[in-house]
Amino acid sequence: MPIIQLPPELFTWSRWRRGGEFLAEKRIVCSRGDLLMPRHRANIKKYAIGYCHADSLICRPKQLHKAIMLWNGTHLWFHITDKEFEGLTN
Repeated sequence: MPIIQLPPELFTWSRWRRGGEFLAEKRIVCSRGDLLMPRHRANIKKYAIGYCHADSLICRPKQLHKAIMLWNGTHLWFHITDKEFEGLTN
């Protein structure tokens, strides 16, 4: 399933908080570069539904990053670097 571009207004505070809970549950530590590891990329791809360029976000804008939206029974999101995003889409 392709990861489509979504409008920035879908990336809310409450969905961002759930993104942190998802990462903790899956034992993924973004600051360690875990999202570059194949097993973590596969886990993210399984739930990923869309993305937004993070510098256009109202909630937690960030340069050189994407905000990735996932669905696991509820919407959630978190930041990933542009390099990590390339790994998800290849």
